[in-house]
Amino acid sequence: MSWKRLSVAVLAVCAVLSTSVLWARGQNLYAWVEGINMDREAAAYNIKPAEAVDVEVGEEVKVSLWVGDVSDGDEEMDASFSVAAGRDKIQITGSGGNWVRVRVKGGSGGVAQLGYELDDGGNLPGGLRSGRITFEIE
Repeated sequence: MSWKRLSVAVLAVCAVLSTSVLWARGQNLYAWVEGINMDREAAAYNIKPAEAVDVEVGEEVKVSLWVGDVSDGDEEMDASFSVAAGRDKIQITGSGGNWVRVRVKGGSGGVAQLGYELDDGGNLPGGLRSGRITFEIE
């Protein structure tokens, strides 16, 4: 194989790999959860496959949606939020473009879900453009 053909082949492989990495990077939607009224270490929770957010009665958290790999270059995603399940257990106390404040008000034990719908899903698959974030109440 000539050097020219080998160089073209290597460039083609690099282009395919970098495109795949960039495409995969933009597919990770996660919820960033921060404590408001209790000591909690901020953490990322996958949307799909879903990771439940452990919370306590009386706790208030700020939940925001992001696309990326949990790094400084991630993109915030604007969304509308609602209580999808467990209205007696959680309550929305405030919201902004890509975030919502949630207060855990119900009795201990059980689950509640926060629904979201992205304002603009960009290149995300349809299954990520809307969904639920589950809270496991201790």
